[in-house]
Amino acid sequence: MLACIIMHNMIVEEEFVEEEFEENVEEDLQNPSSAFTVYDGPVDEQGNRIPFEPVGRGGPYYEQRFRDRVVDLQSSYIHGELQKDSVKHNWFIETGERL
Repeated sequence: MLACIIMHNMIVEEEFVEEEFEENVEEDLQNPSSAFTVYDGPVDEQGNRIPFEPVGRGGPYYEQRFRDRVVDLQSSYIHGELQKDSVKHNWFIETGERL
């Protein structure tokens, strides 16, 4: 049985002419290239980039700034605002329209 399979594959390879074979090029409907954009960072309503403020280690204000950010993340109001901003951002990426 194995010999039959090997012989069949040898015959198929011998008969195959690469010039006659044209592979169909289809558009990838799952991942259209027009759907991808490069994310450069957060922007405000006018489209101006918002600068990133890293929390540095050490220094006199490190602990207080760190605690402020933790409190911001735990705040239900700020959490809700961040969710709304995320929805607006994703809507803009998907449709190009601002909410």
